[in-house]
Amino acid sequence: MKPLGIKAKVALATSLTSIAMIALVTLVQVQRMRDDFTKVLLSQQTAMIERTAEELDDKLGMLLDVISETARRQPPALMEQPAQLRQYYEQRAMLALFDDVLVLDARGKVISDVPEVPGRTDINAADRDYFKTILVTRQPMITEPMLGKTSGLPIVQMVAPVLDKDGQVAGMVVGVLRLFKDNLLGDLRTTKVGKNGFYFILTQGQVPLYVLHPDPAKLLQPRAANANRATSALIARGGEGSMVSTNSRGINAVNSFKRLKSVNWLLAASLPIDDAFEPFDGVLYRLVLWSACASLLAALVLGWVTVRLLSPVVRLRDTLLALRSSDQRFTPLPVEQRDEIGELTAAFNSLMSERDRLQQELEARASELEDERDRAEAANRAKSDFVANMSHEIRTPLNAVLGMVYLLGNTRLNTEQRKYLTMVRVAGQSLLGILNDVLDFSKIEARRMDLSPVEFDLDEVMNTLATTMTMNAGEKELELAIAVEPDVPRRLVGDAQRLQQILVNLAGNAIKFTESGEVVVAVSVAEQAPGQAWLRFEVRDTGIGMTPTQQEQLFTAFSQGDQSITRRFGGTGLGLAISKHLIHMMGGDIAVASSEGKGSRFWFSVPFEVLAQPAEERRKPALGQLRLLVADDNRTTRELIVKLIEAWGWAADEVDSGFAAIELYRERLDQQQPYDVVLADWHMPVMDGLATAKAIRQAASGQRQPIVVMVNAFARNHLEEISSAAEADVVLMKPITGSSLFDALHQALTAKQNGEQHIARQQSGTELAGVHFLLVEDNHLNQAVARGILEHMGATLDVVGDGLQAVERLRMESLRYDIVLMDMQMPVMDGFSATQLIRTELRLQLPVIAMTAGVLASERERCMTAGITDFIAKPVVVEEMMEVINRHLPKRTAVQVAAAAPPPDEEVFSMAALMRVMGKDAKGRGVLRRMVEDALNKGMTPLREAEAALQAGRHSDVARILHGLRGSVGTLGTKRLIRASFATEQAIDEGRQEDVPALLAQTVRELEQVLAAAAHWLSQLED
Repeated sequence: MKPLGIKAKVALATSLTSIAMIALVTLVQVQRMRDDFTKVLLSQQTAMIERTAEELDDKLGMLLDVISETARRQPPALMEQPAQLRQYYEQRAMLALFDDVLVLDARGKVISDVPEVPGRTDINAADRDYFKTILVTRQPMITEPMLGKTSGLPIVQMVAPVLDKDGQVAGMVVGVLRLFKDNLLGDLRTTKVGKNGFYFILTQGQVPLYVLHPDPAKLLQPRAANANRATSALIARGGEGSMVSTNSRGINAVNSFKRLKSVNWLLAASLPIDDAFEPFDGVLYRLVLWSACASLLAALVLGWVTVRLLSPVVRLRDTLLALRSSDQRFTPLPVEQRDEIGELTAAFNSLMSERDRLQQELEARASELEDERDRAEAANRAKSDFVANMSHEIRTPLNAVLGMVYLLGNTRLNTEQRKYLTMVRVAGQSLLGILNDVLDFSKIEARRMDLSPVEFDLDEVMNTLATTMTMNAGEKELELAIAVEPDVPRRLVGDAQRLQQILVNLAGNAIKFTESGEVVVAVSVAEQAPGQAWLRFEVRDTGIGMTPTQQEQLFTAFSQGDQSITRRFGGTGLGLAISKHLIHMMGGDIAVASSEGKGSRFWFSVPFEVLAQPAEERRKPALGQLRLLVADDNRTTRELIVKLIEAWGWAADEVDSGFAAIELYRERLDQQQPYDVVLADWHMPVMDGLATAKAIRQAASGQRQPIVVMVNAFARNHLEEISSAAEADVVLMKPITGSSLFDALHQALTAKQNGEQHIARQQSGTELAGVHFLLVEDNHLNQAVARGILEHMGATLDVVGDGLQAVERLRMESLRYDIVLMDMQMPVMDGFSATQLIRTELRLQLPVIAMTAGVLASERERCMTAGITDFIAKPVVVEEMMEVINRHLPKRTAVQVAAAAPPPDEEVFSMAALMRVMGKDAKGRGVLRRMVEDALNKGMTPLREAEAALQAGRHSDVARILHGLRGSVGTLGTKRLIRASFATEQAIDEGRQEDVPALLAQTVRELEQVLAAAAHWLSQLED
């Protein structure tokens, strides 16, 4: 369909605009007219109801006057002569205005009636309210509507007294109006308001009754409770006037109200809104019709004018189209007018002339650019050849350097030398990676990158990847996992080296950009055919993620996700570009999904030729059908291990914590279904793998229980310590592959089968045997000190890092703990708030002992207010700590701790107390060594930061740093340092700012002496 031209568009736009404007004006005017008509209508209805009410009052007053005058003129002697009395009233013509006339004696009995109705003279009206009222007032009145005693039909009566010569009531004359008849009152019932409107009258009592209504059935009936709400509100407040409202049947009408003066009645008129607005609707229809005709006429006129005005523009367009389809040189268009169209045509002529000139110049430049392109391609090829050759030349000696570093690392080195050697190794590997990327990129640019398909085992590729991931993880607390689905074929044909390069690059990037969480490499079958399989490789992490802008440039050479000058992550930016090119060469494609702050996910699928798999592809258990227990807090790793175990035909139970592992282990022992091997993650919260293994050893009651401890990459520095632990039979490094897991399980089962004996641990103390502590402490060094001391005393210990974790732990397992050791200054929730919740919300009475470096009276008072039981001051003195703990042990005899002479007040550094408790075995001395080494590694850094804070005027930061120093370095028996730091902090708290510089300088001198003494002690410590 051909699109509309500019003439049609503009004509259509102007026409629609004119129609819309006229329609808008019409709508506004119609609404105004409707409002005005409504006001006039309400005024007319109000005037009508007032006029009708006035006429009705006149009629009622006239009838009452007739009855009054008749009663006044009646001879009193006739009251004793009923026959003459009836004859007397039959002769009174004015009484014909009433439907009935009754004469009552002074006792209320009907003594005469006109017309005569049999039995009516026996009726007594003494019980009527009007009779009682007239006896008192002796004044004529109009009664409220009622039911006649004879007819039982609705009536209204005009009553006047007959007075004797003494002015006493000798009788009463009653004129009766039947409400359902067409009398002076009833004819209003049939009177129409408009076509379908009507009048009605209501009493104004608490429950309004219908005195008059077109429907006879409603007479003397109460007004419905769900009737018109607007009318109900108006009756309630005694109002008058007209309004538009909706009745109970949903009919919208104009309702008018007026109170009568002669009686306590409310006259009303109801006119349906359709009848009321019928004249207005006729005017409205004519107005809309004329508006529509005017709109169409205006649209036609505007369209015709627009087409005429735009005709020159259309002709110019046709000329342009003809010029585009012609190869001839441009011929200037004639300018017929001097208006805007003429100026546009002249400008177009000038533009097209310039275009011809530029086109000729472009053709000349194109020939020159082709020559330049050929020279640039030749130079680029030479550059790529040079980069390739130089990369090879540099990599050769660099490989030798890295080889020497590896050999040197196997020799005896001190701590500082090994640190420098590690730095050289890391820098060399980084440089080698950069050279490899540059070499590969140069090959890609030179179009010399080729694939080398070979037969390979996928498990070997994944094992190599696992080793590389472990090295790349460094000291990061990452969970590394490699998940290969059981149905993935292992024997393949393809370029294994390039596949490994792609996976190493993707996994390395994931580790580099992930500070915590997990990095997972997953392999599955995307599509399979005879002799061929498409394998899907996925690398996902929980790192920093990427923005959509970063993802757009992700696979561009020399592009980094973090382009800022201060970026934290290095690299050439070539890895992903090279990986994408390799994947394309292998016949696949790569994709990425990422969101900022939520990690990234890379995946690609490539085809491989599948070789015949070995007949026994799945490894069979050497010792029959066995059951294993897997304890790991990371769900991904846990499910991976269980899937591998079940694929080999073994059964496995999985738990997510050490506590759950111990509970399930004991349950299986009670059921006589022990586990053959237990796998426990080394780094689990609250209870780690070694603690879990220790508890399982105790639960095994001397039985041989093979235990495999799984270790993350960031625990490499502790690998020797973990391997030498009595609780671990086999140490399995993450990420775990199928072959490494099977080898570890086989080694553990073989050790059990050969009867390998567990090396007994050196017997520790039993002072706190059976006591279970909950330590709430965020400082890792303080955690190590408390754990070492208490576990060497025979106690068991659980550790949480803040007050909130402590409250949640006690909420679930309060009966497990005997004593809570609470640090008072922690992130998330401090010790004060946590203790208060323990006492008030949890209502626990177990001892909560504060471990605090603050000894001010105000802080102790705050602790007591929160519900603290007792205090252990930091730095911890073993004898004092044991004394406090023994005071609050439940149902235990206080343990006698050997008194030791306290070190002199001027002693700078003393490890005597800790050595007495933890120096009995090599493991305890190892803990002490790490404590001192940590203090030496920090050196003077804390006080240098304090000096900088003091110069900046940040006294609160100085106090915080000194407080932390007492809680860490103060553990090493540094009495003088403690006093100096506390004196400085106290001066800050008391506002003695002028004393702070001198006191801080004294603290610096004390720390220098502490570090010198600590270095000397460390050199004398036995391994």
